[in-house]
Amino acid sequence: MAKKRDKQGSKRKDVQGKTPRKSDAPKRRPGRPRKGPEGGLREEERTAAVIGFFIDGKKPAEIASLMQDKFGVDMSRQEPYKVVLEAARSGLLRFTPPPHSQLRQSYRERYFRWLQDVEVVSAVRFDQVASYGARMLLDLVYQKAAPPHGKEEVHIGIAGGNSMRHTVYEFARLLRQPGINTSKLPKKLVFRALVSAWERERPSDNPGFFFTYLVEDPAMPVETEFVPLPAPLLVNSEEYYKLLDYKWIREPYDDIKERRKLDIVVTSASSWSDPHSMYHRYMEYSKDAPEDLEKAGIVGDLMWQPVGPKGPLDWKTQARAITLIELEDFPDFMEKNGTQILLVLGPCGKCHMPKTDILRALLGLEKPLITHLVVDSRTAAAAISA
Repeated sequence: MAKKRDKQGSKRKDVQGKTPRKSDAPKRRPGRPRKGPEGGLREEERTAAVIGFFIDGKKPAEIASLMQDKFGVDMSRQEPYKVVLEAARSGLLRFTPPPHSQLRQSYRERYFRWLQDVEVVSAVRFDQVASYGARMLLDLVYQKAAPPHGKEEVHIGIAGGNSMRHTVYEFARLLRQPGINTSKLPKKLVFRALVSAWERERPSDNPGFFFTYLVEDPAMPVETEFVPLPAPLLVNSEEYYKLLDYKWIREPYDDIKERRKLDIVVTSASSWSDPHSMYHRYMEYSKDAPEDLEKAGIVGDLMWQPVGPKGPLDWKTQARAITLIELEDFPDFMEKNGTQILLVLGPCGKCHMPKTDILRALLGLEKPLITHLVVDSRTAAAAISA
């Protein structure tokens, strides 16, 4: 409705001579910037400002006051909480736990003969360990591309499961960061699925799903290629070698077994005592397997293969996972091919239980199955103190 002023200009009136009520006046939404030179922040800029004050240690009431004073943005005392929460949900706000330097040094001193590098993370959740695993994986890629290796094409074998999904996601995120040193990267990265971890309830734990994180786009600074493993999760042990005759399984199998196209392996492990262990749960489908494995002394699994106190268990169960490399072959690949095996080990993704027993077993083997280790501090402390 059109408005006009009286001669004194003291009040605005509509054309009918009525003074508008307060409730009729237009309202500005809380947290929205004022128009003009004092405001004008976009949504992303407003979030950046709030997060910046939050990281500086400001209280919500102080943040609201600073937003008004510096940017002309009206905010209630509760709104900074909402902005921080939304930033965390969308991945804009991240926490990187500190490394545990003392434990790391203890591991380096005790296992220096065979453990090439180790990182211990002060964390109680696997997603917090995964970012460190991704950094170590990137360092290994740099090493393979640098002299004396000088590889233009680096082949990375990937296991499956929730832990690996987090690690690959963080690795893809790391590759796309603006500050990455692209001059140290090889021309091409080839990612190979070493297992088929397809699970109806969690299809995202299959390595084939991980590859979607690594597709080429303008932000990806290196050429990428993917070699999937189109096979069932578990098969009858007698059927395993028959399946290897199928072309789509035989080709990636021969690439590794015969042509040795495997520079780096990144994997995780689980404890048999963990009720959420995928390997333990699926062995329930194999007749007498849990009882037989426990009699054999199983402590956990590495790449869906059982491990005991003295190494891989040569115990035939009715069902087994499809894998392109056996644990018994790891030492040969490490010695003759220079393959580096990175174990990224964190707490159980559901109950946060440490995986002490499997780490203790892997550390005590006469023939090591890993060359690099990233592990959470609780697991590391318990394993080394035994």
